Amino acid sequence: MDFDVEYERYVPKSFPKDLIQQAVNYKPMDNDVFIVSYPKCGTTWTQQILYLLLNDGVPPNKTILFSKSIPFLELCAPEAPRDRDRHLIRGFKTHLPSHLAPYDKCAKYIYCDFPLLPCHDFNGFFKLFMSGQTGYGDYFDHLMGWYERHRHSDNVLIVHFEDLKADLEAEVKRIARFISDDSYERLVSHKTFAENVLKFSTFDFMKTSTNEHMKQFFEMSVNDMERDDQILDGFKDAFRGIKTEKTVNIAPEVNHIRKGIVGDFRTHFTAQQNKAMNDKI
Repeated sequence: MDFDVEYERYVPKSFPKDLIQQAVNYKPMDNDVFIVSYPKCGTTWTQQILYLLLNDGVPPNKTILFSKSIPFLELCAPEAPRDRDRHLIRGFKTHLPSHLAPYDKCAKYIYCDFPLLPCHDFNGFFKLFMSGQTGYGDYFDHLMGWYERHRHSDNVLIVHFEDLKADLEAEVKRIARFISDDSYERLVSHKTFAENVLKFSTFDFMKTSTNEHMKQFFEMSVNDMERDDQILDGFKDAFRGIKTEKTVNIAPEVNHIRKGIVGDFRTHFTAQQNKAMNDKI
Protein backbone atom coordinates (compact mmCIF):
# COMPACT_ATOMS: atom_id res chain seq x y z
CA MET A 1 0.00 0.00 0.00
CA ASP A 2 1.31 3.45 -0.96
CA PHE A 3 0.44 5.45 2.16
CA ASP A 4 0.92 8.84 0.47
CA VAL A 5 -1.61 7.93 -2.21
CA GLU A 6 -4.10 6.62 0.35
CA TYR A 7 -3.68 9.72 2.50
CA GLU A 8 -4.35 12.03 -0.43
CA ARG A 9 -7.43 10.07 -1.46
CA TYR A 10 -9.13 9.28 1.84
CA VAL A 11 -8.11 11.76 4.56
CA PRO A 12 -8.82 15.50 5.00
CA LYS A 13 -5.63 17.43 4.29
CA SER A 14 -5.96 19.42 7.53
CA PHE A 15 -5.15 16.21 9.44
CA PRO A 16 -1.42 15.79 10.14
CA LYS A 17 0.00 12.98 8.00
CA ASP A 18 2.14 11.58 10.82
CA LEU A 19 -0.91 11.11 13.04
CA ILE A 20 -2.81 9.34 10.27
CA GLN A 21 0.17 7.03 9.78
CA GLN A 22 0.12 6.19 13.49
CA ALA A 23 -3.63 5.59 13.39
CA VAL A 24 -3.34 3.21 10.43
CA ASN A 25 -0.46 1.35 12.11
CA TYR A 26 -2.12 1.07 15.52
CA LYS A 27 -2.35 -2.51 16.82
CA PRO A 28 -5.72 -3.05 18.51
CA MET A 29 -5.88 -4.65 21.93
CA ASP A 30 -8.40 -6.80 23.72
CA ASN A 31 -11.40 -4.69 24.75
CA ASP A 32 -10.71 -1.90 22.29
CA VAL A 33 -14.05 -0.74 20.87
CA PHE A 34 -14.04 1.28 17.65
CA ILE A 35 -17.00 3.38 16.56
CA VAL A 36 -16.70 3.53 12.79
CA SER A 37 -18.62 5.66 10.32
CA TYR A 38 -18.39 7.95 7.38
CA PRO A 39 -18.36 11.57 8.69
CA LYS A 40 -21.74 12.93 9.79
CA CYS A 41 -23.25 9.45 9.82
CA GLY A 42 -24.03 8.79 13.48
CA THR A 43 -20.61 8.82 15.09
CA THR A 44 -21.50 11.28 17.85
CA TRP A 45 -24.78 9.61 18.77
CA THR A 46 -23.18 6.19 19.03
CA GLN A 47 -20.20 7.70 20.83
CA GLN A 48 -22.60 9.20 23.40
CA ILE A 49 -24.18 5.80 24.05
CA LEU A 50 -20.79 4.15 24.51
CA TYR A 51 -19.63 6.98 26.77
CA LEU A 52 -22.67 6.61 29.02
CA LEU A 53 -22.27 2.84 29.22
CA LEU A 54 -18.65 3.26 30.29
CA ASN A 55 -19.18 6.22 32.65
CA ASP A 56 -22.01 5.27 35.00
CA GLY A 57 -24.67 6.89 32.84
CA VAL A 58 -23.28 10.38 33.54
CA PRO A 59 -23.05 12.55 30.40
CA PRO A 60 -19.90 14.55 29.58
CA ASN A 61 -20.05 18.18 30.64
CA LYS A 62 -17.82 19.46 27.84
CA THR A 63 -16.53 18.39 24.44
CA ILE A 64 -12.96 17.97 25.64
CA LEU A 65 -13.96 15.33 28.20
CA PHE A 66 -16.05 13.55 25.58
CA SER A 67 -13.19 13.56 23.09
CA LYS A 68 -10.59 12.38 25.59
CA SER A 69 -12.70 9.50 26.84
CA ILE A 70 -13.42 8.17 23.32
CA PRO A 71 -10.77 9.89 21.20
CA PHE A 72 -10.72 10.43 17.47
CA LEU A 73 -8.24 7.81 16.25
CA GLU A 74 -6.97 9.94 13.38
CA LEU A 75 -5.99 12.78 15.74
CA CYS A 76 -4.91 11.11 18.97
CA ALA A 77 -1.64 9.35 18.06
CA PRO A 78 -2.86 6.20 19.85
CA GLU A 79 -0.53 4.14 21.96
CA ALA A 80 -1.16 0.61 23.16
CA PRO A 81 -0.18 0.35 26.83
CA ARG A 82 0.53 -3.35 27.12
CA ASP A 83 0.29 -3.24 30.90
CA ARG A 84 -3.28 -1.97 30.68
CA ASP A 85 -5.98 -3.84 32.58
CA ARG A 86 -7.24 -6.31 29.97
CA HIS A 87 -10.79 -5.92 31.33
CA LEU A 88 -10.81 -2.14 30.84
CA ILE A 89 -12.76 -1.16 27.73
CA ARG A 90 -11.15 1.60 25.69
CA GLY A 91 -13.15 3.36 23.00
CA PHE A 92 -12.09 5.11 19.80
CA LYS A 93 -13.97 6.70 16.95
CA THR A 94 -12.70 6.65 13.38
CA HIS A 95 -13.82 7.51 9.87
CA LEU A 96 -11.15 5.41 8.16
CA PRO A 97 -12.28 3.08 5.34
CA SER A 98 -12.06 -0.63 5.99
CA HIS A 99 -8.76 -1.16 4.20
CA LEU A 100 -7.00 1.54 6.26
CA ALA A 101 -8.62 1.11 9.67
CA PRO A 102 -6.63 -0.96 12.19
CA TYR A 103 -8.55 -4.23 12.37
CA ASP A 104 -8.01 -7.20 14.64
CA LYS A 105 -10.33 -9.96 15.79
CA CYS A 106 -9.45 -9.18 19.41
CA ALA A 107 -11.15 -5.77 19.16
CA LYS A 108 -14.77 -4.82 18.51
CA TYR A 109 -16.20 -2.47 15.90
CA ILE A 110 -19.55 -0.68 15.82
CA TYR A 111 -20.28 0.50 12.28
CA CYS A 112 -22.87 3.28 12.01
CA ASP A 113 -25.07 2.96 8.93
CA PHE A 114 -26.74 6.37 9.07
CA PRO A 115 -28.01 8.76 6.41
CA LEU A 116 -25.65 11.64 5.70
CA LEU A 117 -26.61 15.30 5.56
CA PRO A 118 -24.32 18.32 6.04
CA CYS A 119 -25.21 21.32 8.16
CA HIS A 120 -24.71 24.02 5.52
CA ASP A 121 -24.74 24.56 1.74
CA PHE A 122 -26.48 21.34 0.79
CA ASN A 123 -26.41 21.93 -2.97
CA GLY A 124 -22.65 22.51 -3.00
CA PHE A 125 -22.09 19.51 -0.79
CA PHE A 126 -24.31 17.30 -2.98
CA LYS A 127 -22.07 17.89 -6.01
CA LEU A 128 -18.95 16.97 -4.06
CA PHE A 129 -20.68 13.98 -2.48
CA MET A 130 -21.86 12.53 -5.78
CA SER A 131 -18.35 12.77 -7.23
CA GLY A 132 -16.72 11.21 -4.14
CA GLN A 133 -14.75 14.37 -3.37
CA THR A 134 -15.69 14.76 0.29
CA GLY A 135 -13.16 14.35 3.10
CA TYR A 136 -12.99 10.56 3.33
CA GLY A 137 -13.61 9.62 -0.27
CA ASP A 138 -16.76 8.10 -1.70
CA TYR A 139 -19.52 7.42 0.85
CA PHE A 140 -20.71 4.24 -0.87
CA ASP A 141 -17.18 2.86 -1.12
CA HIS A 142 -16.82 3.43 2.62
CA LEU A 143 -20.13 1.78 3.45
CA MET A 144 -19.71 -1.20 1.15
CA GLY A 145 -16.07 -1.67 2.14
CA TRP A 146 -17.03 -2.28 5.74
CA TYR A 147 -20.22 -4.14 4.89
CA GLU A 148 -18.69 -6.57 2.40
CA ARG A 149 -15.61 -7.28 4.53
CA HIS A 150 -17.26 -7.57 7.91
CA ARG A 151 -21.03 -8.11 7.75
CA HIS A 152 -20.54 -11.68 8.99
CA SER A 153 -17.77 -10.87 11.50
CA ASP A 154 -18.70 -11.63 15.10
CA ASN A 155 -16.71 -8.63 16.31
CA VAL A 156 -18.50 -6.11 14.08
CA LEU A 157 -21.93 -4.70 14.95
CA ILE A 158 -23.80 -2.68 12.33
CA VAL A 159 -26.10 -0.05 13.84
CA HIS A 160 -28.85 1.53 11.74
CA PHE A 161 -30.25 5.02 12.30
CA GLU A 162 -33.83 3.88 11.71
CA ASP A 163 -33.50 1.18 14.41
CA LEU A 164 -32.18 3.65 16.99
CA LYS A 165 -35.05 6.00 16.21
CA ALA A 166 -37.66 3.24 16.33
CA ASP A 167 -36.54 1.61 19.59
CA LEU A 168 -33.67 3.33 21.39
CA GLU A 169 -33.87 1.05 24.44
CA ALA A 170 -33.59 -2.14 22.40
CA GLU A 171 -30.64 -0.78 20.41
CA VAL A 172 -28.82 0.44 23.52
CA LYS A 173 -29.21 -3.06 24.98
CA ARG A 174 -27.91 -4.56 21.75
CA ILE A 175 -24.85 -2.29 21.88
CA ALA A 176 -24.27 -3.04 25.57
CA ARG A 177 -24.49 -6.81 24.97
CA PHE A 178 -22.05 -6.50 22.09
CA ILE A 179 -19.53 -4.53 24.17
CA SER A 180 -19.43 -6.98 27.07
CA ASP A 181 -21.57 -9.25 29.23
CA ASP A 182 -20.86 -6.98 32.21
CA SER A 183 -22.15 -3.90 30.40
CA TYR A 184 -25.35 -5.67 29.45
CA GLU A 185 -25.95 -7.18 32.87
CA ARG A 186 -25.50 -3.83 34.56
CA LEU A 187 -27.87 -2.17 32.12
CA VAL A 188 -30.68 -4.66 32.72
CA SER A 189 -30.20 -5.02 36.47
CA HIS A 190 -29.66 -1.40 37.60
CA LYS A 191 -32.76 0.66 36.96
CA THR A 192 -31.30 4.11 37.63
CA PHE A 193 -28.26 3.43 35.47
CA ALA A 194 -30.43 2.22 32.59
CA GLU A 195 -32.77 5.21 32.90
CA ASN A 196 -29.86 7.64 32.78
CA VAL A 197 -28.23 5.96 29.79
CA LEU A 198 -31.50 6.20 27.87
CA LYS A 199 -32.30 9.75 29.04
CA PHE A 200 -28.93 11.18 28.08
CA SER A 201 -28.69 9.37 24.76
CA THR A 202 -31.94 10.76 23.38
CA PHE A 203 -31.67 13.01 20.37
CA ASP A 204 -33.46 15.84 22.17
CA PHE A 205 -30.92 15.88 24.99
CA MET A 206 -27.95 15.69 22.66
CA LYS A 207 -29.26 18.39 20.34
CA THR A 208 -29.15 20.83 23.25
CA SER A 209 -26.10 19.69 25.22
CA THR A 210 -23.75 18.53 22.45
CA ASN A 211 -24.36 21.53 20.22
CA GLU A 212 -23.69 23.88 23.13
CA HIS A 213 -20.50 22.04 24.08
CA MET A 214 -19.31 22.13 20.46
CA LYS A 215 -20.07 25.85 20.24
CA GLN A 216 -18.02 26.55 23.37
CA PHE A 217 -15.13 24.48 22.05
CA PHE A 218 -15.02 26.13 18.63
CA GLU A 219 -15.24 29.59 20.14
CA MET A 220 -12.08 29.12 22.18
CA SER A 221 -9.27 31.50 21.30
CA VAL A 222 -6.09 30.16 19.75
CA ASN A 223 -4.13 30.99 22.90
CA ASP A 224 -6.64 29.29 25.21
CA MET A 225 -6.62 26.18 23.05
CA GLU A 226 -2.82 26.05 23.01
CA ARG A 227 -2.68 26.35 26.82
CA ASP A 228 -5.28 23.67 27.49
CA ASP A 229 -3.42 20.43 28.27
CA GLN A 230 -6.64 18.44 27.99
CA ILE A 231 -6.94 19.08 24.27
CA LEU A 232 -5.09 16.51 22.21
CA ASP A 233 -2.24 17.88 20.09
CA GLY A 234 -3.82 16.39 16.98
CA PHE A 235 -6.97 18.42 17.54
CA LYS A 236 -4.90 21.55 17.97
CA ASP A 237 -3.04 20.86 14.73
CA ALA A 238 -6.21 20.11 12.76
CA PHE A 239 -8.17 23.15 13.93
CA ARG A 240 -5.31 25.65 14.07
CA GLY A 241 -5.63 26.30 10.37
CA ILE A 242 -9.24 27.47 10.68
CA LYS A 243 -8.67 29.66 13.72
CA THR A 244 -8.30 33.43 13.82
CA GLU A 245 -6.64 35.41 16.57
CA LYS A 246 -9.86 35.48 18.55
CA THR A 247 -12.40 32.86 17.55
CA VAL A 248 -12.94 30.06 15.13
CA ASN A 249 -14.62 30.90 11.85
CA ILE A 250 -17.90 29.08 12.26
CA ALA A 251 -21.52 29.67 11.42
CA PRO A 252 -23.53 31.64 14.01
CA GLU A 253 -25.20 28.44 15.18
CA VAL A 254 -23.39 25.14 15.57
CA ASN A 255 -25.65 22.28 14.47
CA HIS A 256 -23.41 19.28 14.96
CA ILE A 257 -26.53 17.39 16.06
CA ARG A 258 -29.28 18.13 13.57
CA LYS A 259 -32.89 16.92 13.53
CA GLY A 260 -32.73 13.16 13.93
CA ILE A 261 -35.71 12.61 11.62
CA VAL A 262 -36.12 9.55 9.43
CA GLY A 263 -36.67 10.60 5.81
CA ASP A 264 -35.57 14.23 6.30
CA PHE A 265 -33.73 14.05 2.96
CA ARG A 266 -37.08 14.84 1.32
CA THR A 267 -36.88 18.42 2.64
CA HIS A 268 -33.46 18.91 0.99
CA PHE A 269 -33.41 16.89 -2.25
CA THR A 270 -34.74 18.30 -5.47
CA ALA A 271 -36.42 15.87 -7.87
CA GLN A 272 -33.26 15.89 -9.97
CA GLN A 273 -31.03 15.19 -6.97
CA ASN A 274 -33.31 12.40 -5.82
CA LYS A 275 -33.10 10.75 -9.25
CA ALA A 276 -29.32 11.15 -9.35
CA MET A 277 -29.02 9.53 -5.92
CA ASN A 278 -31.31 6.64 -6.84
CA ASP A 279 -29.31 6.05 -10.01
CA LYS A 280 -26.05 5.99 -8.05
CA ILE A 281 -27.45 3.58 -5.47
